[in-house]
Amino acid sequence: MHDYTGCECPVCHQAFTQTDDIVVCPECGTPYHRACYEKTGHCVFEDKHGTDFVWSNPKESSEGAKSASDGEPGSVVHCPKCGALNPATGLFCDRCGTPLQSSQQEKTNSTQRQTADDPFFQMSMGIPTPFQVKINEKIQGTIDNIDARNWRAFLGNNAAYYLLNFKAMQLTGRKLVTCFSAFFFGAFYFFYRKMWSIAFALFGVQALLRIPAIMQIMIVAEHPLAAGWNPLLVDQAALVCSFFSFVLMFGQGLGALWAYRRFARRKIQKILDMTPPGENPEPALRQAGGTSPLALGISLGVTFALLMAVSYFCVGHLLSTGIYL
Repeated sequence: MHDYTGCECPVCHQAFTQTDDIVVCPECGTPYHRACYEKTGHCVFEDKHGTDFVWSNPKESSEGAKSASDGEPGSVVHCPKCGALNPATGLFCDRCGTPLQSSQQEKTNSTQRQTADDPFFQMSMGIPTPFQVKINEKIQGTIDNIDARNWRAFLGNNAAYYLLNFKAMQLTGRKLVTCFSAFFFGAFYFFYRKMWSIAFALFGVQALLRIPAIMQIMIVAEHPLAAGWNPLLVDQAALVCSFFSFVLMFGQGLGALWAYRRFARRKIQKILDMTPPGENPEPALRQAGGTSPLALGISLGVTFALLMAVSYFCVGHLLSTGIYL
């Protein structure tokens, strides 16, 4: 996180302290007190947006000037999000993990990608979402000591999304990053991404957590097997399982990218180790990685079949006796 302590807010002209709530303009990097920005409603340097104007920390600017005076012109660049100075050869900001955009046109385009309701990057955020940068931006270098080209071959569909997240996770050390696909679809997401062990484990756990709900249906339907069950205990068990289902949803949503990064890293490294020198590993990486629509379709079909079977098991006796709900 960038240290703005001692810098001056351009609205109230008071120096920032370590306890101040600070927001930063995503276009020029100017820091503000949150209350000051809410008072003005816009960046005071809005008329300079779209030019080469970038706010700079006086302390860091002097360091950058010294570097240039030592015969290294252009050796530092400003992060478009937090304003920190970075080596010109770097791909990502050393402080916040944001990809460093190499041209003014990209800076202008980045403005259009900000959300209308909150155009300021919150300093409390750990990793910016990939949608705040160009999705198709090519990632170079290495991630976890593996060349980005090999990552891209293994990841397949939507590789840029994962590469941006993985690179940011590596730079910041963060493990918990939101993945809405995993949050909402659970085991189906992992089947789609070929993470079989996690997929089957989640599928089994989710099935077990639904047993009390099935028992509730059997009690309501007066199933013969439910004759001696205590409805109160079953209701309590269903409530507890519902709670754990929500916990599981948040766990899989926050941990999916970390798990996928580890899974992919092991697979890629294994293939690279087995590839003879001089041979291109990309065909093997594409075959082992990517996505599996077939696995997704089969898992959805099995789930639907199980739902039908359980439904018939719970109320089938009513149909056989001529009693209909």
